[in-house]
Amino acid sequence: MYFQKIRIFVGVLLAGVFLTAQASAQMVVSDPTNLVQNSLSRVADVRQVKQQIDEIANQIEQIEMMRRNLEKLSPESLSDLREAFAELAQLYERAQHIGMEWGQIDSQFDTLYEDYDPQADGYEGYQRKRKRWEEQTEEAIRAAMIAHGVMEDYGGREADLEALVNASDSAEGALAAIQAGNRISAVLAKQMMELSQLIIADSRAKLSYMKEKQMRDKSSRTRSKEDLLGDFGEHEDYERPPNEFPEIR
Repeated sequence: MYFQKIRIFVGVLLAGVFLTAQASAQMVVSDPTNLVQNSLSRVADVRQVKQQIDEIANQIEQIEMMRRNLEKLSPESLSDLREAFAELAQLYERAQHIGMEWGQIDSQFDTLYEDYDPQADGYEGYQRKRKRWEEQTEEAIRAAMIAHGVMEDYGGREADLEALVNASDSAEGALAAIQAGNRISAVLAKQMMELSQLIIADSRAKLSYMKEKQMRDKSSRTRSKEDLLGDFGEHEDYERPPNEFPEIR
């Protein structure tokens, strides 16, 4: 089946992305090039997740069109719908993991540069922004589930998406599940772009700090060199080197 082939390909792709990101997260941020490479890697991972969410959204829309035309979904279509919702939950978990990976890099950066204060320039800091991003995503999922009658009480994100899968078990619940699934996939696609922007903004703040630190360190080394030469000049028996080398005959 076409959709099954897509799922196998997506699964293999996700596994490769996960292993690459996991290995990269172990690198300690110590220079601007390293930081840029890490941020670009995470942003690419998030955008790949968004692309896969968009594919699932298209699949849900196709199933919805089939339901309109046939007025009733076949058992095979219901199975496709359940698998699509399960994949949507996995992709959201993957996005959360990427966010936590950059959080680990953020912690490594704070450890390496103890005087780094992102709030000094009015920047709120990545960890706070990521927490708010998760809260906003959770609330949006909750609202979509409640609006379409898939659930009544909010028991956490996993319970929500589990309810979405369960609702699609029957033809009666499939319509509400499809409507909620369309809304949730749109929300997650938007939130993936938000997560990309969070990582990019945090990377820029860190790069700005590193550039300023390099300039301060260079200025400090220059002053130390001048002070050292001045100390030598204070000794009367110290003979300064000639400005030019004598001509060799």
